[in-house]
Amino acid sequence: MKAKITYVGGLERSRNGGVYKLVSLQILEGSVSSGHVYLNPENRNYSNWESVLEEGNLLTGLVWRNKKKRLIDGDSPVENL
Repeated sequence: MKAKITYVGGLERSRNGGVYKLVSLQILEGSVSSGHVYLNPENRNYSNWESVLEEGNLLTGLVWRNKKKRLIDGDSPVENL
């Protein structure tokens, strides 16, 4: 799936004491127009995202974790378009 990054949040504290970044996306194909992903810099999948985390970047390789909740899977094989 293809998308454009519309927002990259700063580090926030989670309820369980960890940290995360919220990334909002404009979905460029399919019936759902927006989505988001929560990324934890302490998780190994963060390295997949680190180089592409800039507002305006066009991405490919995204996979839904929960389409109804508009949640993108943080383990998606994401890359710049």
